[in-house]
Amino acid sequence: MSAIAYCECGCGEKNTRKEYTYRQGHSPKENQSLFARLISKTEYDNGDCWEWKGKHIPAGYGRISYKGTEGYVHRYSYVEFVGEIPENQHVCHHCDNPPCWNPDHLFVGTHQDNMIDKSKKGRTWREKCLRGHVLDEENIYVWSGVRRCKECARNWKKERVSNDL
Repeated sequence: MSAIAYCECGCGEKNTRKEYTYRQGHSPKENQSLFARLISKTEYDNGDCWEWKGKHIPAGYGRISYKGTEGYVHRYSYVEFVGEIPENQHVCHHCDNPPCWNPDHLFVGTHQDNMIDKSKKGRTWREKCLRGHVLDEENIYVWSGVRRCKECARNWKKERVSNDL
């Protein structure tokens, strides 16, 4: 008679799949606490910031799947360590560091509050575009209410013309 094996994810269920240590659909991270999941992919190099090094969006905000739902790391952190996020509110960063999830660096506010905070810190306009061109008066045009880089537009047109040939 063989010994009873239990799933190693921590759920306590019997494991009938002898060749595996986890039940089908279970994983080691499934029953981990949110805090354990967060610290497993965190670096503490940037001063007091706790920087998420896992999955993230291009703007730098961390993403995590927890209990079947994917969301932003800083929002999960706020809910876990501070409290619920009121409806139509954002979780904003005092540190202006998108991958940071340190609850001491987070505050709740409206979109307008976030824009006012951004303006007070002098982050309203970028000094360079995403490709590194300086955004000064000679290199900016406005299209559909958005500031655009003239150099990037020229390069895009050159590439498009050369691809059409």
